[in-house]
Amino acid sequence: MYLSKTHTMKLLTSMPSNVSQSFVRTLFNPFGSKSIETAKDAHSNLLTNTENVFELQHHTVKPSAMNDYEAVYCDYTSQLIDKHAVNGLVHTGSWKVHIGNVQNQYVHIWMYKNFPHLDEFVGASGKDNSLNDKLNNHIVKRSNQICLSFSYFGIPQPRSKSEGQSNPNIYEMRSYWLKPGTLIEWGNLWHKGVQYRPDAKVLGVFSQIGELYNVHHMWSYKNFLHRKQMRTNAWAKPGWSEKLDSFWFIHMAQKGNEVVERPSPGQPADAETPGELEALEENDQLGALRPRLAPVPSDSPGAAMSPFSKYRGSIAWTEGFEQNLHVLAKDQYPERAMGVFTSGGDAQGMNPAVRAIVRMGIYLGCKVYFIHEGYQGLVDGGNSIRQATWASVSGILDDGGTIIGSARCKEFRERPGRLRAAKNLIDHGINNIVCIGGDGSLTGANLFRKEWDSLLKELVETKEITQENADKYKNLNIVGLVGSIDNDFCGTDMTIGADSALHRVMEAIDCITTTASSHQRCFVMEVMGRHCGYLALVAALGSDADWVFLPESPPGPGWEEQLCTKLKSTREMGQRLNIIVLAEGAIDSEGKPITSEAVRELITTRLKFDTRVTILGHVQRGGCPSAFDRVLGTRMGTEAVLALMEATPTSQPVVIALSGNQTVRVPLMLCVEKTLAVAQAMKEKRFKEAQELRGRSFKGNLETYIRL
Repeated sequence: MYLSKTHTMKLLTSMPSNVSQSFVRTLFNPFGSKSIETAKDAHSNLLTNTENVFELQHHTVKPSAMNDYEAVYCDYTSQLIDKHAVNGLVHTGSWKVHIGNVQNQYVHIWMYKNFPHLDEFVGASGKDNSLNDKLNNHIVKRSNQICLSFSYFGIPQPRSKSEGQSNPNIYEMRSYWLKPGTLIEWGNLWHKGVQYRPDAKVLGVFSQIGELYNVHHMWSYKNFLHRKQMRTNAWAKPGWSEKLDSFWFIHMAQKGNEVVERPSPGQPADAETPGELEALEENDQLGALRPRLAPVPSDSPGAAMSPFSKYRGSIAWTEGFEQNLHVLAKDQYPERAMGVFTSGGDAQGMNPAVRAIVRMGIYLGCKVYFIHEGYQGLVDGGNSIRQATWASVSGILDDGGTIIGSARCKEFRERPGRLRAAKNLIDHGINNIVCIGGDGSLTGANLFRKEWDSLLKELVETKEITQENADKYKNLNIVGLVGSIDNDFCGTDMTIGADSALHRVMEAIDCITTTASSHQRCFVMEVMGRHCGYLALVAALGSDADWVFLPESPPGPGWEEQLCTKLKSTREMGQRLNIIVLAEGAIDSEGKPITSEAVRELITTRLKFDTRVTILGHVQRGGCPSAFDRVLGTRMGTEAVLALMEATPTSQPVVIALSGNQTVRVPLMLCVEKTLAVAQAMKEKRFKEAQELRGRSFKGNLETYIRL
């Protein structure tokens, strides 16, 4: 069924003239493209350049009440416009879904001047529920989202018919569910993709309130054949397929199944669907939206049918790169070079990561270089930077540590050292780097990237490199992998090496318990972790330790008495041993360090228990990596290479993280800043906040240990 012209005209005439004129005035104006710059600001502020706020409403209507619903919504819209259009409320348009998951669904888009205007409207409309009550009689389900517009789309506008065009335009809306942390990169990539179809773009918004990590794009075509031609032409453009691959395999959540629904029998002949549906990409979920109630003339796209495509999944990050290896062609990125180095403390699993980086890079046609001894090798150059081969990384999966070495480097902390490092990279034709290390190493890599342009200019001025090489390697791409047994990096569920170190700790505690039981001893087990209590916490949880000291959850005043009471009660119940796990950075609630020797002396003095201290030390870093770390390093390494290959001059540095058992990309410095925020929170004795910043897993483990 279709909305009659009287309804459409009723809406149009009820709108203020300046509102309707604004649609006509900007009908054919192309929206200017503008890249999104990364900065230390809320993502929404980086993605949009307007204060306009959009509300997307979805109404699922009773099948038997669709005609009544349309009539009521006409009145509803007219009354809203009469009351609020003078203050800037704009009814952008309404559509009925003809092809998609729900046939009896309507989509409405409203625009507010800004958030204060939205607040004002919500407050005013809440005083009169009669309009909503009438609608609710016909609605089965309703949902809405508050969105902002991408800067390169502008304000959404309907499109008029082209000269000689008999049928009204069709509109296609695509909705994407992104991986958290990828919205800015999506914006930068899609900003370029939009330029391939500038005449077709109508709307581009991203969600702010409601379902998050959600992007909606609307396109306008003359008909389905025109849509096919436009998309075919876009695919023929250089780089289009690479950008599309980036969207699907880096940013996208799981896709839905294909659903194609024909328009309803009452549809006019001039809007029939041509037999072009087979041209749609595989797994497309095609839906058609018939514009409804739009504030435009009745012979405009307001009476057209439009397709509606949607990608969605219930869990973010399900579209991991490692699940789509079949899309990668051998030698896909020839004549590129990358370097890999390990920095800071070594961790089991670094070698599997190095192996994956080398082999994936070679497979894609790149030259891959080992940078030995971390940042020191960057500064020293020469033989410290050597090209890797496929065989260079054979037989290292089960090796602990790092075969390319790691070292602290004071020179790199100063600009002259970074200047030498830049020259050494240019000499080898390297402008892509994978850094495997902790937060300090990754922060150094980000600083190096920020200074890259000025470093090259200085090298050109001193004639140490040519202007040609400076132009050729003007962009430095950085991808980080977190290699640390401490598992102290925010943004990832696990760091490379943490699982293997935990295995070392558990093996040691298991061995200690047998001798402790034989002699009825108490053991204080000191584990590594610096200022992070992950190893201590999970080891205590897994070993049924009697007590655990954590930097993030320090004991309050009187803890000494509480500890002794707990240990004494366990012995009275027949327990022959006691295990206390202490993180090396343990403190009390006043910030005073708690040492393993102090705990031993306390127990020996007050309880007279035979108490020993075992400091595991660097044994936790040694040995073969666990199966988990071998697989984790491999998955992260392959993802890092793809991230480098897809990096653009505007891409922000990313770190490859693990989230929900999927490898994902997250902004490097946001993670570093959050990691530093944990230390600051503990310094200021905001321990609850520190626990929250460590993540849900840490907090959940802590709560479980306390309860058990």
